[in-house]
Amino acid sequence: MSSLPRLHVHLVAWSDEPWDVEGSLFSLVTQEHVALTVSVAVPTPLQQFVSEACVRLARLGGPVELQASTPRAWAPDAEAVTVWVAGTVAAPDQLGRALAACRAERALAVASTCRVLRQSVPGHPPYVLGKTRRFTSSTPTLPELERDPAFLGRCVVPAARAPGWFPGPAEEHRRWAAAAWPAGPVTRIPGPPAVDLPDLRPERSVRSVDDVRDVLAELRYQAPRWLERRSPVGFSRLRGLYHRLRGDDH
Repeated sequence: MSSLPRLHVHLVAWSDEPWDVEGSLFSLVTQEHVALTVSVAVPTPLQQFVSEACVRLARLGGPVELQASTPRAWAPDAEAVTVWVAGTVAAPDQLGRALAACRAERALAVASTCRVLRQSVPGHPPYVLGKTRRFTSSTPTLPELERDPAFLGRCVVPAARAPGWFPGPAEEHRRWAAAAWPAGPVTRIPGPPAVDLPDLRPERSVRSVDDVRDVLAELRYQAPRWLERRSPVGFSRLRGLYHRLRGDDH
């Protein structure tokens, strides 16, 4: 059996909230079909917590190497890299699919995502208030993505075009992406949203065309669910008509 392809994930915390760090670490150690090197950069109050969390989660096994610090360079055997802000989580097959897309398209791969609005609860995990879908174009642009400060968590970058330094604050994430973006093609990973990004924007008003597209993407997802709850029979008939018009077998 051939060895799994390796991806380096750098996890950076922008707050002293331990639950965000642990949630992201757990999501990473449960990724499938890929070997991971995970480095972690956190504020001083969280360093002891992270060291203990890395030891605890390493017991789950799997091809994951956890480093409770920022290394000097990306893992030399990594095919691709990504940068997560603590609080980011992904479907278990997300990084494996992203790496496959990088290989097939020789491109920077971008996943569809949901933005998660949460409420902090002192001493306990945050309470999730809701999720909203983000519009993702077929060839995602940097201005489209960087409206979410944690946007790098949905991007997997081939190692050959990744800047050699590790971004920390939000403005460094934008500079890091601006250096990686022009170096080659960008592709969207097909499928439903696979990454949840923490909602870190201070405002939620509609300010751009992409914000309008976000609203429409959410409506396209929620409207059928609303109809299914209100009128299951009507929903079933409309769905059958839709598939017949498409020529689907089911």
